[in-house]
Amino acid sequence: MYEIKFDGYRLLVELDGQVRLRTLHGIDATKWFPEIVAGLGMLRGRHYILDGEV
Repeated sequence: MYEIKFDGYRLLVELDGQVRLRTLHGIDATKWFPEIVAGLGMLRGRHYILDGEV
């Protein structure tokens, strides 16, 4: 199986008291997507690592 590439950004999100977005090349993309950071900041829990495409 495979995923179709839609010319977006593949991001890894780490939530551990604060939200951090990183590209697969390790570039900090947190400031690029303030709406996503705000939305993910509302999640409750201890620690999340999410993978997705924007």
